[in-house]
Amino acid sequence: MSANYEGIRDYWVKKDKHAVNLPSDYKTDYYPINIADKVNKPCFMITGALDKVTPPEGAEEIYAKLAGEKEIWIVRNAGHGVEWD
Repeated sequence: MSANYEGIRDYWVKKDKHAVNLPSDYKTDYYPINIADKVNKPCFMITGALDKVTPPEGAEEIYAKLAGEKEIWIVRNAGHGVEWD
């Protein structure tokens, strides 16, 4: 699975969620999926099993690219961060 970060950004803009919105000129070179293989520090990732913004499959793809010490938790019945719906 390839993460569609433009779609993620647009989701948050349309939903007016409390989130950091990426500027339209944000370089794709900086997307987590594109820099994960350059990270050489320990990483701990947490994602929700019901996350519709960054689905677990996308987080697992980023996780797989991390070269250093790493751990991932997928939390059952959790979405993306704090959701206000």
